[in-house]
Amino acid sequence: MSHHASLALLLAVAALTSACKPSAAPQSAVEAAAVEAAAPQAVAIAASAPESPSPAAGTPAAADAARIVTEVMRQQYPDGYDEKHDCWAFSRKSADGETAYCMRSHPAQWADGENGNSFYFIASSASDINDDLRYAYGSVDAGLMGAFQVSIGTDGGWTLTSASKAMDFGTAGACGCEDARLVKLGRSYYGWMFTSGGMWQGILVSNHEIVAPHDGVFKNLSAIPEIREEAQDVRYAVTVVDGDPDLDVFPLKVEKLASGRKTGERIVGFDRGKWAYQTIGDF
Repeated sequence: MSHHASLALLLAVAALTSACKPSAAPQSAVEAAAVEAAAPQAVAIAASAPESPSPAAGTPAAADAARIVTEVMRQQYPDGYDEKHDCWAFSRKSADGETAYCMRSHPAQWADGENGNSFYFIASSASDINDDLRYAYGSVDAGLMGAFQVSIGTDGGWTLTSASKAMDFGTAGACGCEDARLVKLGRSYYGWMFTSGGMWQGILVSNHEIVAPHDGVFKNLSAIPEIREEAQDVRYAVTVVDGDPDLDVFPLKVEKLASGRKTGERIVGFDRGKWAYQTIGDF
C-alpha cells in the first residue's frame, strides 16, 4: 500500500472512532434532582463545574499549590488521611453526639489580579463511601464544606488568611458544594457559588449559596432560594451584576422563572451591616 493510501486510511479510522464516542447531555441541578425524585433519601443539589485562572508560571503557588493544600488539610483535619477513600477523617461533635465525615480537598483556584500570591480551595464531605458504616447518613445529616484562603510567601511558606473547616450544607452527608464556582463578587472580593438542598417525599427545596471570606472566616452571604417548597414549578436564577467594577461587593440579579418562562426579575443589594445579600421576600 502506498504512503498516501496508508495515511488516508489512518485518518478515516480516526474520524470514525471520534464520531462513535458518545457525548454526555448537559443536565441542570434541578433536572438532576428530578431524576432522583423516587429516591427515599434527600438529594444534594450541585452547580456547574468551576473555572479558574491559572497563576503566573514560576510563582510559589504554581509550584507548590498541591503540597500546600495537603498541608492545610493535615492541619485542619488531624484525625488522619484515609488512603482507601482519598479523604481526611473528621468527627463533628454536637449535642446529639458525634458524626463521622471524610473530607476531600478540591484543586486550588486563583483569583484574577493576585499574581499567584494567594489561592482558594474547598473541601467537601464524601457521600459515596459504601463500605464503611461510619459514613452512612440519613436525610437529617447535613453535608460539610470546608473553605480556605491561603496566602503564599516567596519562600514557599503559607498562612491561612480565612478558614472555615465545617460549614453545614445539603443533606444525607452531601454538601452540594462539590462543583462550586469561584466567582468575583466585588472589586477585589471572591467567593464560591453553588446550589444546595434536598428532596423529601417528592418535594424539592434548594437554595443559592454564596460562601465568601469575612473577618478571617467564610460566611454564607445568601438566603436566596432556587426552588421553594410551596412553589415547585418556580425557579430562581442568580447572576452577579459587575457593571460597576469599583464596588466593594457587586449586587445580584435574581430572575424568576415559572415552568421555564421568565416572569420577573429584581436587583438584590448587599447589606454591609449584616455582611450578607438582602432577601427577595415574597417575589
